Amino acid sequence: MDPAPEQLREWTEEFEAAARRPLKTRLRYAYVHTYKPVLDDAPYRSFDTTAEYRAWCAVNLQNGWATAPRFEYTQAEEIRDAFARQGWEVLPRLGAFRDYWAQRASL
Repeated sequence: MDPAPEQLREWTEEFEAAARRPLKTRLRYAYVHTYKPVLDDAPYRSFDTTAEYRAWCAVNLQNGWATAPRFEYTQAEEIRDAFARQGWEVLPRLGAFRDYWAQRASL
């Protein structure tokens, strides 16, 4: 479902207003810190392998923090194919974002 023209206009206005702000201000508001129990209680942690990291997460973390099932490449292909069946364009490269916004600006 495509957004209504009024919604697109609102989004464009908000984007343009944000783009006019100084970089320091945009960076300050770009990230919202949420305290994560256990994860934020040590300045850093390091693991020799991903398996060790996942084992540590399974033992120490609750409520799903970093314990989601692993995402396999075959799943990415399945998602891409599902999008294609729906006729949705999958952006294959980062430059596509620039191209998308350039196209939107010309409307």
